[in-house]
Order: sequence, then structure tokens, then C-alpha cells
Amino acid sequence: MLNIKKSAFPPLRLPAPGALPPPKQGDIRSLVSLFPNAKPVYIPLRVRPPFGTDGICEKTSALYLARDAVIFLSDRAHRNGETLLLRHFASADENPATVVAVLYEETRMAVAVRFVDGLPKWVEAA
Repeated sequence: MLNIKKSAFPPLRLPAPGALPPPKQGDIRSLVSLFPNAKPVYIPLRVRPPFGTDGICEKTSALYLARDAVIFLSDRAHRNGETLLLRHFASADENPATVVAVLYEETRMAVAVRFVDGLPKWVEAA
């Protein structure tokens, strides 16, 4: 038989259902607001991690372009500081970029990256 002593702390009382507002989902515009010079664009691109993932590539589109960053939506989880390889859908050249901000959306995440070697020509042309 267990010998349970009475706690010195009062019992936890949870708020009634509906008393707290539901958590708000992220919105890509919240991420864009961190880049005041961002403008809307549409650049089809492919994104993949740099190591050990041969053949794994995500097709997406850059939706915003800032002075030194692009913002896109991704179905995969990414972390700040992670390196990704981005390329234009019609190009064979992959450009390394570092994740500088992420925002979880309802079913995917908004990702902002900065290119390691400066903006590639295919981004500047947009």
C-alpha cells in the first residue's frame, strides 16, 4: 500500500473550456514583416538539404524577395541556421543558403533564407 502525503501546493485548477482564446496560427505576412524591404515575387525553385539526401528535393516557389533573402513555404521542417541548397527550376546550379527565420503555418512552414554567396543571378532577374 502506498503512503501518499498531502501536497503543500493547492490543487491545479484549469480554466473552463472556451475561457482562453485558441492559439493563433502563423501567417507568412508575420515573417515578411521582419524584412521591411521585401516585395512579392514568384520564383519556382527546388530546395534540398545538402548532405545524405540524394534524390530528396522539394518543389516550391519563392513568394517574397528581400534585399538579401527569399521567403518560401515548405512542407518539410527546417531549423534556424540550417543550410539548404536552392536552385531555379530551369537551372542546374545549386546555391547554398542559410535559414534565418521560420514560422509554422497551419500545415507547413514559412522559411526565410539568406544566400551564402550573395543573391544568385536567377534571383536578381526576378
